[in-house]
Amino acid sequence: MTYADVFRRLNAAEIEYVIPRKYDHLPQRTVDENGDVDVIFEESQYERGVDVCKAAGFGNTKTRSRQLSKLGRQAIRKPVTAARLAATDQQALVAIVKRTDTSNRRHRNLKLDRGTQRLDLRDNLAYKSPMNDKRIPVHPSVTERMLSEREEKDCFYAPEPCDELAHIVPHCVFDKKGNFPPYYRDRCRLLFETVQSDDEQYTVFRDHLEKIFFEADDVVLELIREERYGDIAAELLKYHEY
Repeated sequence: MTYADVFRRLNAAEIEYVIPRKYDHLPQRTVDENGDVDVIFEESQYERGVDVCKAAGFGNTKTRSRQLSKLGRQAIRKPVTAARLAATDQQALVAIVKRTDTSNRRHRNLKLDRGTQRLDLRDNLAYKSPMNDKRIPVHPSVTERMLSEREEKDCFYAPEPCDELAHIVPHCVFDKKGNFPPYYRDRCRLLFETVQSDDEQYTVFRDHLEKIFFEADDVVLELIREERYGDIAAELLKYHEY
């Protein structure tokens, strides 16, 4: 089974969504074996989008199993702590079992499984804070632009190059602790070549960088131009915003 059916259901329901990255082999498969497929919904359509995905057979069974497995590993390492949790705080134990939604008040995020397939559903672009790992949404216009200018690819929607590049960079800087794996290095190189050859795309990309990286935007741009992706996180430490 491919992901085509769930994308077609979303399209038929006229739900506005975009696959922000790693869509190269969709709808047949993900870039990474058994990897997540990120789906960004227009904020007001998020709950409808979740319902459509669930109607297509996606649920949270595996997520719960992973969390119970984690609790089991904890019980082996710290049996007294685990026993105390089970005996004295059953509400906390139930919360662990049920927790598949990693949302906060500014960002909604839910992971659903269907066999080996996995969807990571979100209502905006958000990245982990260097301070506490809580996801912080970017300026709303960045998400809005990715959705409004999305491009149709087979049976799903993907971002324009400037929007995809402006997402991949902070994803690696913040979510991956500054690490750009080979796939993302190659992707950034290809996307930047496309973006800088188109005046409109380049202008939008510069605007995105300013809204994401604030006064460090010029430094980030130069490091991207020089393909020094691994240096971006270290350079950001020089700025008080980070």
